[in-house]
Amino acid sequence: MGFPITAAGSPGWFSRLYRYEGLAIWLNKEVEYASHCVPLLASAAGFAGVDVTALIKKYWLSDPAYDALTLRVLLELKDWNSDSVLLKKKLVKRSDLWTAGMVIEKIAEIDPELAPRILRARLGGKLSRAIQEIEVKNETAAESQEDEQYSMS
Repeated sequence: MGFPITAAGSPGWFSRLYRYEGLAIWLNKEVEYASHCVPLLASAAGFAGVDVTALIKKYWLSDPAYDALTLRVLLELKDWNSDSVLLKKKLVKRSDLWTAGMVIEKIAEIDPELAPRILRARLGGKLSRAIQEIEVKNETAAESQEDEQYSMS
């Protein structure tokens, strides 16, 4: 069971729940249960973006397992500050989720000058993952060659 649907979209309810220990408990739960907080956070992102960003940084940012939830919330964020920009750059860089691309599109609608910085982070993350995959394949191929040489000896 999550938070009441009536709380979503209400600045008054969000203000109360933001300080409520129970919200922290729910945000700290496994992804399956923490997902019940997404409607509350996503709706609050439009009027309390700084607070929502602070909650995401505190509870979800350090664990990539929460990236899908975080990106769903960030699609609704309308306040842009250095914290939210850094948060988005980090998420789109490490995420292959389709919502990362949607976040970039949303940013382009709101702040066209900011979108290229976020897009660069996304492309940089994809490039890093591709290089890492190539290195792993090369190491595996080299180990296979060494194994073949030892078995022939």
